[in-house]
Amino acid sequence: MPTYSACLGLITTLIGRRNTNVEIIPVAVDALDREPRLVSYAYNNNTPSRKRMSIVAGDPNQIKCLVVSKPKYRVIFELRPKTEDAQRAIGYTIHQLHHAVENGGNASHPFLGTSEFLASVTFATTQRPYSFDEFLPTMSKQPPRKARRAEIYRNVTVKAGRLVFPDQSYPLEESHA
Repeated sequence: MPTYSACLGLITTLIGRRNTNVEIIPVAVDALDREPRLVSYAYNNNTPSRKRMSIVAGDPNQIKCLVVSKPKYRVIFELRPKTEDAQRAIGYTIHQLHHAVENGGNASHPFLGTSEFLASVTFATTQRPYSFDEFLPTMSKQPPRKARRAEIYRNVTVKAGRLVFPDQSYPLEESHA
């Protein structure tokens, strides 16, 4: 299942980063694939040079990754206005979203997770989620950035194919306590 930050990044790419009149809040994700297809590939890990000690230790320059191939998800999100003119802000944002999905209106191509996996985006369907239950002891909310620490969710559950993002998140350092 995609993380909160991956869903937020996907929606932000579609709507446009310049739209500061609304706050985008991913609420839930539905898994629409019945049987995920796993693909293994070599990932460079963005390490331009290797040090002698890592070569002697046998540390690989490439990491073998296992990913889901062509997953299908439905991202459910809220738009909360930051300005007093709520109807106008939300209406404009919905217009931007329709334009991006129907016409490919943005310069950036959306992706889910890493940029190697481009996303194709369509509007919501009535397709029912693939029904499965899963428990995740921890799940990333957002990766660390310059001015903020990484945040995680604890005790996340997927019920009947839907992951609802919890309201409470925790800094990564406090999660080991």
